[in-house]
Amino acid sequence: MPISSLQAVVSVYGRRLVCAASVFVAALWLEGCAGLPPEVTPRMLDFSARGKTLPDLEEGRTVFLVACTRCHALDAPDKFSEAQWRRIVPEMAESSKISQRAEGLLLDYLLGARAQLLAQKAGRDLR
Repeated sequence: MPISSLQAVVSVYGRRLVCAASVFVAALWLEGCAGLPPEVTPRMLDFSARGKTLPDLEEGRTVFLVACTRCHALDAPDKFSEAQWRRIVPEMAESSKISQRAEGLLLDYLLGARAQLLAQKAGRDLR
């Protein structure tokens, strides 16, 4: 491929990348922090598997932020019931090829975050 053609391709894709990044940043700015999943809190441990730690839940949140966004936008943890998450997570974990450990941490985080969001909506803050 001649240099001028390569420069044209880079120029077009570079503009698209800058455009996409600008749209993403604007969306985050407009949405504020509401678009991000809840931060991990100690009360989330009450709704997670026994023996889990705050660092485990933080890791589950990271899996949620990184692995899940490879294919789709994030769903709010309270969008689905516990039973639905228990069905969805293994299906998605297989598709995204995350480890069983990461799958378990993700599920623990989602269930804890879901419980926290539902409690906040009901007026009972779990923090």
